[in-house]
Amino acid sequence: RASGRRRPVGCDEGRYGASDAVHFWRETRHPYGAPRASRFCHRFYLLPTGGGQRRDEPVIEQLMINRAREDARRVRPGELKARSERRVDGYLVELFLPATALGGFDPAEPPRLGFTYAVFDHELGTQTFASGGEFPYDDDPSPWGTLELVR
Repeated sequence: RASGRRRPVGCDEGRYGASDAVHFWRETRHPYGAPRASRFCHRFYLLPTGGGQRRDEPVIEQLMINRAREDARRVRPGELKARSERRVDGYLVELFLPATALGGFDPAEPPRLGFTYAVFDHELGTQTFASGGEFPYDDDPSPWGTLELVR
């Protein structure tokens, strides 16, 4: 949820790098401290608006991770689901990742995922999860946090 904005959110499906967006990374087989992404590391971006015919629908896409040892499996189009709601002072986004989108995740192993995110907002600034911009979180999973899944 982004709040405290005075201007409308600025998103363009064709220009994700210049849009207000949430980027997130996850790793389904967390090697704890590996400095290079593996095929189990995935990067996505979510735009609150900018998609659809009226450009008012959320956009979620996968990106490849720079310097990865191997590229991750591409998530099939439509496999990820997003919802966005415009608010008077910002927006709210929600994301659903089905189990089929967790390539490499094995529920028999310890239920942990590597995870980080960055919110890029042209009005409010950038916010990251586990480390600031001085760390190479965009292509190095070692500073990412760990999510422990519970049943």
